[in-house]
Amino acid sequence: MYDIHKMQRHLVGANNDDVKAAIMPGKGGLASQPWRHVGFNVSGNFIRTTGAGEISGEPPTFGPMTWPLITATAYYDFPQAGRLSIDLQRTYYLEELVHGNDFQANLLTLRWTKDF
Repeated sequence: MYDIHKMQRHLVGANNDDVKAAIMPGKGGLASQPWRHVGFNVSGNFIRTTGAGEISGEPPTFGPMTWPLITATAYYDFPQAGRLSIDLQRTYYLEELVHGNDFQANLLTLRWTKDF
């Protein structure tokens, strides 16, 4: 199991009080199976830094950063044949001071999985 505060201190090189202000991660998800072979999943992750932490005594180069990610899946289970799923993923990455590294992506995936 990860110690999130230890990991955050390592990332920002700060003490506990600075860490709480520097990185605000969040994640969650929902799963639903309303019918016997049909289901839905939604999961997401959100990371936001304030740019307040310091690494090696230097101020952050890119300032505050935002990076959310969400995935939504709808699936149908075919008995003994596998699962057909369709995924929609959305993410973007924004830096508030240097926008040269910003990106966004949308991904639609159709996949077939089978346990063996």
